Amino acid sequence: MDDDVHVWVADPGAPAFLPVLSPDERARMGRFHLARDRRSYEVAHGLARLALSRCRPSVPPGAWRFVKGRYGKPEVEGDDELRFSLSHTSRLVAVAVARRIDCGLDVETTDRATDVVRLARRALAPAERAAMMALPPPDRPACFFRFWTLKEAYVKARGLGMTVEFDRIAFQLRPGIRLGTDGGRAWQFAQWSPRPDSVAALALRTGGAGGERRIILHDT
Repeated sequence: MDDDVHVWVADPGAPAFLPVLSPDERARMGRFHLARDRRSYEVAHGLARLALSRCRPSVPPGAWRFVKGRYGKPEVEGDDELRFSLSHTSRLVAVAVARRIDCGLDVETTDRATDVVRLARRALAPAERAAMMALPPPDRPACFFRFWTLKEAYVKARGLGMTVEFDRIAFQLRPGIRLGTDGGRAWQFAQWSPRPDSVAALALRTGGAGGERRIILHDT
């Protein structure tokens, strides 16, 4: 695998991935009450295994083993090079795989009924809230989820779980995505819309050396 960062996107209705899941993953999947949640879990975790094997062809998808970091971030067992991050909603599944750098990925749908003004009071920094509220009301949900997915991706890349207060993380969206804290130049961010009414964000801890990583998108 080269130093490019690969991101795979799939719909929850993608072909079945159950055969490549581990017994533990199948058990966890079975604990979801709703069929759509079981399906999203199956596709996300199966896609992660297939993506890792695309980057490391010598390992079959069903052979990967995972461990959890201090705050629950999944990591590849016995492989210090490959890092991955997965995210899924009821309508979208995505997996990112990187080599030798931490990565975090988040996807969200932007058209669901959500009181973004209320959520922004505790999830966005003051400058972010001001930027969102300056927009016409119909444009605010998309803006909110742009900030939200960037924060989720950043926290995932750092492996901090939900130990960070989101309103203490501040992003700027223009002229380019920029993090105002934690040595922002050590990070690379990307954001795009993989499907209509959706947004994805990717955070890469590049360390500020060697330039930006190329991001390659795969739609399955």
